[in-house]
Amino acid sequence: MQIIQRAWIVLMLGYFSYWDIRTRKLPARALLLFLAAGIPVLISRIVETGWMEGFSLLPGVFFWLISRISCGDLGMGDAWMVLGMGLYLSWQEMLVFLILSMFLSMIWAGSLFLKRRDGKETLPLLPFLLAGYIGGMYFWSI
Repeated sequence: MQIIQRAWIVLMLGYFSYWDIRTRKLPARALLLFLAAGIPVLISRIVETGWMEGFSLLPGVFFWLISRISCGDLGMGDAWMVLGMGLYLSWQEMLVFLILSMFLSMIWAGSLFLKRRDGKETLPLLPFLLAGYIGGMYFWSI
C-alpha cells in the first residue's frame, strides 16, 4: 500500500509541478482530488498512532498564513500542496521533506542571484517539493 501511496504522491507532485512551471496556477479540481484522497490516510494514521499525527498539517497551515499575509508572494497553491502533503506524511517525514525542498530551492535561488538576475522573477515551488520528496524517499526512506 505504501508503494501505491508514494507513486500517487510523485505522480501528483509531477503533474502539479508541470502546471506550476507553465502557468503559475494549479488545476483546482485535481488539487481537490489530491486533498480529498489524503483525508482518509490522515484519519487512519491518527487512529493507528495517535493524535500527534495531526501535527503534520502545521507546516501547511503556516504556509497558508504566509500566503495570505504576503498577498500571494508565496502562492496559495503551494500552501495547499504543503497542507496536502501533511495529509499523507507523518510530521517527521514532513520535516525531512520540507527541509530538503527548501534547501534545494535556496540553492537554485542563490544561483540565480549569482547570475545577477533582476530579482523580479518568481520561482515555482512545486518542482522543489517534488525533488525534496524524491530525495527524501531515496536518502531517508520517507
